Amino acid sequence: MIRRHKVDILKNLPRKSRKKAVLNVLSDSQRREFGSLLAELRQGKGALGKIAREQHAVQRKNTDFAENPQTPSASAIAAARSPGMEAALHEEVAQWRSSRQNEIMLDVSQKFLEGRARIQQDINASSSVISLDERHRLAEQLEGELRGALDQEYHQRLAHVESQTEQQVTLVRQRLEAEGAEAKRTTVLSRLYGLTGNVKLPVLVDMLRRWLKDPTKGKLCIFAHHISVLDDLRDLAGLSNEDGSRTKYIRIDGSTLPRQRQEQITAFQNDPSVRIAILGITAAGVAVTLTASSTVWFAELFWTPAIMIQAEDRCHRIGQQVRTRILVMCSRLFGCYAG
Repeated sequence: MIRRHKVDILKNLPRKSRKKAVLNVLSDSQRREFGSLLAELRQGKGALGKIAREQHAVQRKNTDFAENPQTPSASAIAAARSPGMEAALHEEVAQWRSSRQNEIMLDVSQKFLEGRARIQQDINASSSVISLDERHRLAEQLEGELRGALDQEYHQRLAHVESQTEQQVTLVRQRLEAEGAEAKRTTVLSRLYGLTGNVKLPVLVDMLRRWLKDPTKGKLCIFAHHISVLDDLRDLAGLSNEDGSRTKYIRIDGSTLPRQRQEQITAFQNDPSVRIAILGITAAGVAVTLTASSTVWFAELFWTPAIMIQAEDRCHRIGQQVRTRILVMCSRLFGCYAG
């Protein structure tokens, strides 16, 4: 197999031009939320937590770095216990205690049945030398002694279970806290990812409105990942496909049906009044031709750079006559960059 790069085959295709726009997070509430999530991320014991702690240490050496004083400390986050976890803890310990008690009761009951059978067998073996009344009295006496011994064993074993309960509470709590912390850290990245898109919306919407006011700017493709970001871009910028609208657009995301997808591509390519394409990075990143536009904005970054390259190539492909300009927007908080 021979692998060739696009630049080696499509020699007449204009080159790309990439730029990065860094947007500062100015909202106090968003800065607090960012700080809280980053503090949670630093609690991780894996590679991601290590990276977050190292980055945090580097940032603190920067004179421009000033962490929000309202950001919760690591110890405060670690000490926080949700009511749901406490309920799960009590339920699991109660089930453990009930299970152990049932096991002890069944075991003692089985021992009593086996002991009574042995007593009856021994008495029957001596039936030739003792009378029937004596056999009944002897059976009652021996069964009473057996019952007393088993009752004492039963309560001793129950007491042992109660003595183990506190240890079991500690073990279950440690496990639930570890599972909860891991699950929480797993969602922290998703929450941070979503927040990085939301904080850029005001600037993005302003840029989009100014683009629409200038008819000489032509067509524009905007890629984002979260549905909420795509929705807000459409709504806040006033995009509309009503008759006579000057803000017509197409949108392709994961919910777009194949037939609608092709109809929208055709409209964007051929209709001069349709100037904006609102696109999902993964949903519209392949098998789409949007060469009517030579400008691409990334409202959000994606985990895999190759996916973003595929997305920007929707405009940079056969049929493109001018240089493709790509603008990647990043948010900045406390000196660090994020998607």
